Amino acid sequence: MLYAKKIEDESSTLNLVVDFDLNVIDLKRSITFPKIYNQFQKTKCKIYEPLENNLKKGSIVTLHYRIPDADQVQIRLDSEYQPEVDYENDIVKCQIIVPKENIIIMASYKGETSFQPLIEYTFKLFMNNSC
Repeated sequence: MLYAKKIEDESSTLNLVVDFDLNVIDLKRSITFPKIYNQFQKTKCKIYEPLENNLKKGSIVTLHYRIPDADQVQIRLDSEYQPEVDYENDIVKCQIIVPKENIIIMASYKGETSFQPLIEYTFKLFMNNSC
C-alpha cells in the first residue's frame, strides 16, 4: 500500500493512493526509497535512477533525473558539495561513488539565491549491507 497527500494539504492525514496486490514468494531484502521533498513534486521532477535507497557504500552508481526549469543543480555527497553538475535540457546524469551517509540533490530556481532540496538518499541503516 502507498499513502500520500497533496502538497497544499495542511493535515497530517495520508490517503491510500495505490494498493499493490503482490504475491511475494521469497523476499531477499527490503526495499526503501529516497526521500522526496515538496519542491520535487511542485516542479514535476522525475527519478530515472537509482530508484532505491539501498545503495552500497563505495559502489559506482549513475544519478539520472529530470529537473525542469532549474537555474542550477547541486549534488552533496555526505557533507561535500560536488563541483559543477552537468545539467542540460532539464536532465542531470552523472556517475558518483556512493558515500557513507547520504546523497542530496538540490536545485536553485529563477529569483532564488539558495538551493532547495529535491531528493535525499540516506544510508546510515545500510552501511553494512551486502546488496
